[in-house]
Amino acid sequence: MSSLVNIYSIDFDDDSASGQRSITRAILANKGLTPKRGKSVRNPRVKKRQKFEKAKRKLSSQKAVYKGGISETGRYDGEKSGISKVVKSIKM
Repeated sequence: MSSLVNIYSIDFDDDSASGQRSITRAILANKGLTPKRGKSVRNPRVKKRQKFEKAKRKLSSQKAVYKGGISETGRYDGEKSGISKVVKSIKM
């Protein structure tokens, strides 16, 4: 177990002239040109859920998706996925 501890202990202020030089912090944290990644990349379940929600929004903008007929009140308020009031055209 003590050999594992010695592997990961790095002395940054070692000024000994004999032997190999110790690595610097820049070399230790050498990441190169990696792009910045968001927090969702660390949790694949969250990333897939966000991807699914994005796909649902994209699909609902392309075609009518049924959203249910009876609301929480229990009475019929008209169809939720009927004619939308969103204008998707551009006025010239």
